[in-house]
Amino acid sequence: MSTTQTGPGQIWIGPLGQLISIQVPPDGYDNPVTELGALHTALSGAQTKDVFGYKRTFTFPLNGLEARAWSWFEMLFRQAVTPPYYLLDPRRRNRLRASVSTTLSTYTTATVFTPSSGTAVAVAATVNLLPAGGYNTPAPDFAVSWTPSVAGTLLGEVQPVPVIPGEQLCFSAYVLAGSPTLEIVPYNASLVAQPVQAGTTDVPGTVDRKYVIYDVPASGSIVAVKPQLRAAAGGTFTTLAWQLSDTALPEPWVMGDSVPRFLVDQMPSHAEYLNRYTSGSIVCPEV
Repeated sequence: MSTTQTGPGQIWIGPLGQLISIQVPPDGYDNPVTELGALHTALSGAQTKDVFGYKRTFTFPLNGLEARAWSWFEMLFRQAVTPPYYLLDPRRRNRLRASVSTTLSTYTTATVFTPSSGTAVAVAATVNLLPAGGYNTPAPDFAVSWTPSVAGTLLGEVQPVPVIPGEQLCFSAYVLAGSPTLEIVPYNASLVAQPVQAGTTDVPGTVDRKYVIYDVPASGSIVAVKPQLRAAAGGTFTTLAWQLSDTALPEPWVMGDSVPRFLVDQMPSHAEYLNRYTSGSIVCPEV
């Protein structure tokens, strides 16, 4: 267990401002997605499905972890540090929630976007493919259309996204209507917003894309960020496929899976002791 920058096989776990990197065993960890809903079969045999959301359960094998890592998991289980806890897996390229990254294309009961004025609604996307870096990526079905009533208003993500000290972040979005400014809002350990990072760059193409870069201070003074759009005037702004990644330039868009929040539900009931190493698994449901 370390607090160094990410490397192969590492995940980051803990509350905001206390994300600790842990080396995952070679065989990885389990994180099945549970679909919350019901499957219905009509008399004709046709099947339909009602979906109310999705939740995951993370099962981490503790084989080979040092005593410090075991202690950290047990601290989370006993809430020796205050929840909520976050899991940051660098292999998931888009850190935004699925509903945010797909701009309202996937179902959720949670609040997604918070306009400071006007309304934000899902509208059918007018493109099927998103160009980036020589690739065409399938686009989600819907874009978010925002109609602010006055200039200078904002549309942004609700939940803070944890960051790692010293990393560089890129927030990007495809723009179908209007010309919004993209911004990243940093938050300190008290979750007080700090000066906004603006400086939007345009990537012209068959579908316009905008992005902004933010360098997270290495001091650890910033623990989270939130992406947002700013309107220079009233009108309609339609954007598609939001992405927040630890890259210097926008990468081909992928659906986000968030940096999920979780609880530690079960500690191992069995453990082997091999010198200073221990085994077993912990179970962490998404909240």
